[in-house]
Amino acid sequence: MVEGNGHADAPKKRWLLAGVVATAGVLAALARPPAKADARALATTAKDWDLAAESLTRKNASMGRRAKPLVLVAGLSRTGTSSLQEALIALNLTVHHTYETITHHLDFWYYYLNGEIARPNVRALIEPLDVDAISDCWYAHLAPEILREYPDAKVILTTRDPTSWLRSYEAYIDNSDLYHWSRQIRRLVLSRFSRLLGLGTLFRTSGLIGPATGLDLDNLPVLMDVWHRIDRVIYGANTPNPLWRGAYERHNAYVRSLVPEDQLMEFSFGDTWTDLVRFLEIDVDTHFLRDKPFPRLNCVASKSCVSHVSAQLTATHERLATLVLVVVILLSLALVDIGHFTYFFAPPPRLLFPVVVR
Repeated sequence: MVEGNGHADAPKKRWLLAGVVATAGVLAALARPPAKADARALATTAKDWDLAAESLTRKNASMGRRAKPLVLVAGLSRTGTSSLQEALIALNLTVHHTYETITHHLDFWYYYLNGEIARPNVRALIEPLDVDAISDCWYAHLAPEILREYPDAKVILTTRDPTSWLRSYEAYIDNSDLYHWSRQIRRLVLSRFSRLLGLGTLFRTSGLIGPATGLDLDNLPVLMDVWHRIDRVIYGANTPNPLWRGAYERHNAYVRSLVPEDQLMEFSFGDTWTDLVRFLEIDVDTHFLRDKPFPRLNCVASKSCVSHVSAQLTATHERLATLVLVVVILLSLALVDIGHFTYFFAPPPRLLFPVVVR
């Protein structure tokens, strides 16, 4: 009698085992490191950002000239670009840094850093958003193209001691989740699950999240690819090493050779508000700045050296991942109820490749 029940349960056990194996395979695929296939969902193509297209050249010509010179902060990451952004904001300038350009232009950076854009359309990055200043390594790397389009731009080159810069970058990479696939496995699984089921569109339609941006959880694999690739393009590798110091010094030397002397300010954190205001030639009452300390945004308070931008991006993805996880749990509970009913009351389906259970 007992033996007969065991034989009757064998097909159901094989079906359950096959389900477990299939689920493990799906999870492994969803947790894979960023790959080119992840970029298929991007809203634009490389041609949309390439001046080689005649239509874009005509469109740029119609944008006209700016009322005041663009400010380009051409220093590399970990040289105080975030702190300088806060200082420029205090001077009533609109500034785009990493967080803003990733929000609006993740597509562009993916295509550009993958070598798919011959002539980057820098005006398309800057003019539609009506910004006064742009900052950080992304724009620093585009300095020649930016100065070609904005020859009167005022350029601020943020600098620091190369040894302390390299040490800071090493600590930053160690503590920033966007550099580490192993720390992002859960978010990557939920990111691809969200994209597979169209949850981002559903959440937006329901008013749970705002308009689509580069910060969407669906775009996390692309963002991680871009985050790694910018370092490879600028420094030649993803792991800081002594060669990075040479790349850092060459970048600074190149900016100095590229920018006319009267349009360049080399900024370090011994400089003052007065120095900055004088260089920018802006009409601002500096009395209110007299007792205001210059911003210092190196790291977030809770960790040894995570840039506040990296922390912001990860916090955004974590909130979205939690929302997706709630949906996954609800769907799983519904499937368990259906599976429970099927297991006890429905005949087991025939397996295409039977699994032998001993």
